[in-house]
Amino acid sequence: MKLVKYLFEYILIIILFVIFKLLGYRIASNLGCILGKTFGPFFRSKKIIKDNLTKFDETLTPEKLNNISEEMWGNYGRILSEYPYISSFRKGDLDEDIKIENKENLEQIKNDQPVIFVSAHFSNFELM
Repeated sequence: MKLVKYLFEYILIIILFVIFKLLGYRIASNLGCILGKTFGPFFRSKKIIKDNLTKFDETLTPEKLNNISEEMWGNYGRILSEYPYISSFRKGDLDEDIKIENKENLEQIKNDQPVIFVSAHFSNFELM
């Protein structure tokens, strides 16, 4: 039974990837955000999300918790919709959609001695 479930999930993801690719990057990203906010809450318990968020800030109001949760699902939807474009990002085809702060420092580091690069986990972190 799991094999059938996985097959349907695979087919759904492939169909979504084709649709995202046909729509273009910006429309696909916005659609992914909408899909994430709409369907994301069905995949994970709201209680787990609330518990995890209140570990960092116990003073969050229910409204703020819902807002953060909704934005999180929208971000996950964007990440999913951007997967078909990862090779385009790497080729530089979508450079206008990526903001890199202090790029000149990165260029200098690249040519100097070995360094350790530390970064936060932002959105489509696979691009880093």
